[in-house]
Amino acid sequence: MKSVSETKLEYVIEKDSNCESKYHPEEAPYGDIIQNNRLQFSNLKDLQPGWKFLSRYRDVSDIEWSSWKYFIETTWCYFIIQYILSEIIREKFPEYLKYWYIVSSCTFVCKYTGYKHLVTILMQPTIYAAVIKFGGKKISIWIISIILLVTYNSLKYNFYFWSFLEHDDMQDEEVYLLLFCVAWTELRCISYSIDFVENKDEMYLKSKDIINMISYILYLPMLYTGPVILYEDFEKSFTRVYKFDAKIRRFFYDIFIFFTYTLILDYIFHYIYFYAMQSDMELVRQLPSLALCGGGLWMGLQFHMKYVISYGIVSSFTRLDNIEPPPAPRCIARIHVYSQMWRHFDVGLYRFLVNSWRVKTFLLS
Repeated sequence: MKSVSETKLEYVIEKDSNCESKYHPEEAPYGDIIQNNRLQFSNLKDLQPGWKFLSRYRDVSDIEWSSWKYFIETTWCYFIIQYILSEIIREKFPEYLKYWYIVSSCTFVCKYTGYKHLVTILMQPTIYAAVIKFGGKKISIWIISIILLVTYNSLKYNFYFWSFLEHDDMQDEEVYLLLFCVAWTELRCISYSIDFVENKDEMYLKSKDIINMISYILYLPMLYTGPVILYEDFEKSFTRVYKFDAKIRRFFYDIFIFFTYTLILDYIFHYIYFYAMQSDMELVRQLPSLALCGGGLWMGLQFHMKYVISYGIVSSFTRLDNIEPPPAPRCIARIHVYSQMWRHFDVGLYRFLVNSWRVKTFLLS
């Protein structure tokens, strides 16, 4: 019986009469460093069987990409149901739309990841609401933000933290999505708190303010994957009106484009194993300089495409709710100065930092 390592050595598949796979390593293309170096190829643990018709292994080492795909594959149906109900409420009972966002998000988290995850998520807006209630200003908000950031970065290595969140059949992707969600939630808490402190004459949270805060922070399409939108942009969606047929046409067009991008990127992962090769530096050292340069460029382009797709699909759903998302990340091949990367790759994050971190008034507020 063959081990997994031995199976990985047999690369070219030929279907026999019984539809079973037979591998012939001698037919591997000449010049393929991975295929020709059998020992190191067998040590690449992040290669898994890919699409059957390609008869190749696929690089699955990018946890961000696999987590995002897991998220979309398990939630797209819920997103559509939420939009249909949101559209009905928007037309018939617009005053209850924010309440629906809260109920829908809480239901989603409890159903897919468990109520303990919801408790973890809600801890942050509770803390920020308490800071505002007791008269905290911008400097207080930033101090508590730093404390929370340090705390969560410590807790993610703590066994008791994960034992609290553990549930049956918990996937690795869920762990990463929760960490991602905690980070996005903190950004939205800061955005709302700064906006509240700057624009409210009375430093007192009314019930309406709490509903505004929770509906914004828990807004579902962006809860786990971003991009971040400012609170003021979220509020504009309740007065902004788009034609229904125009929104639907744009939605299906965007989904088709990003689904095509996803297929292309997954296809490339069957042929370029540069991410998986990072676990074996001896194999990387065998690459010629030109291949290393190409690998470095590929890592940047793949990083860009990953966020174009993840942000793009989520943004397609937010547009259905009349929320205008930030522009898509600019291709890194068009960027030659890091100041442009700072401004144009994650535009939502850039707008958040510019809006929230006003240096001139930070210490005086």
